[in-house]
Amino acid sequence: MTSGIFLLLFGCFFLEHSTVLKKKLWAEIDTHQISFLTLLTVMIFSGIAVRFSDGRTFTRTLTSFFLLIFQILAGILFNELTNKAIHHADRSTFSIMSTMTIPLLLLFDLLLGYTVSRWQIMGVMLLTFMLVYTFFKGHFSMKGIKYIIASNLISLGTIIAFKYTTTHYASTELMNFYNAGGMSMLFFVIVCKTKGFKGIKQVLKLKYLWFASLYGIGNVLTAAAYKFMIASMVIALKRFLSMILGVITGKLYFHEKHLLKKLSVASLIGLGVLVMHIEPLIASFLEWPNHNQLHTVAPLLPLSSKREEGSRDNFCTAPLEP
Repeated sequence: MTSGIFLLLFGCFFLEHSTVLKKKLWAEIDTHQISFLTLLTVMIFSGIAVRFSDGRTFTRTLTSFFLLIFQILAGILFNELTNKAIHHADRSTFSIMSTMTIPLLLLFDLLLGYTVSRWQIMGVMLLTFMLVYTFFKGHFSMKGIKYIIASNLISLGTIIAFKYTTTHYASTELMNFYNAGGMSMLFFVIVCKTKGFKGIKQVLKLKYLWFASLYGIGNVLTAAAYKFMIASMVIALKRFLSMILGVITGKLYFHEKHLLKKLSVASLIGLGVLVMHIEPLIASFLEWPNHNQLHTVAPLLPLSSKREEGSRDNFCTAPLEP
């Protein structure tokens, strides 16, 4: 488990550093170029991960192809909205308000018939209260909030499709490779159509490749944490670290105000996320043999013997990065 924690720490650091560089370079390249370059690096690093993993098969059915196409198309819209949110919103606002996906996923869990524990309900109530407080009185700038909300709504669909696909048809590494590959090719076409091939050559410079490589490495490191920790713990710690780092970098690099108040809000939201995952967290720390049985799945989503570690978690604890 210690290895997983270190992977998360370094992974979140690389991801946050990449986002800070992206925000600073915005005046030089547009959203389509940024999306092409970052997704290209994710595809490359995911391909390396697939090469050294056992999950190389994709079950070919009409449903699996439909889900793959949906994830690629929805992912393009998600990337566009997320890049605009990063550009227009403060780092602290973006990192904290992005957790609004969690209550939406819990609601979807209930609609699908998942068993939701009282800890999850208490945690999401605390999280929702802090998000509402942040929106109205939290000393946060609301610049770019429409892009943050829209990207979170789109991510809800991509998370659900991604989780269902990796449960029944392919491994997480392979789906990351397919999704990133499909989206990077489409963004390649968009860049060539709007800027010509010179738009591709423009981003193949060291300073752009550097921030994109940090993003790809960060994704691989955080994904590798799932090999050492259950999914619930990985997601809880990742969200908490991302919020804290977002608030700190907002102050250090962009001179955002009210650091202590923002850290307090981020800590309380992080506490809500940890409370939601308290049962699997305790199970992991105590090494209970049956910790994967903590969530009960409705018949609508039958269990599969080929699932990844943590795949018995409901959608509320599914990975947020499709």
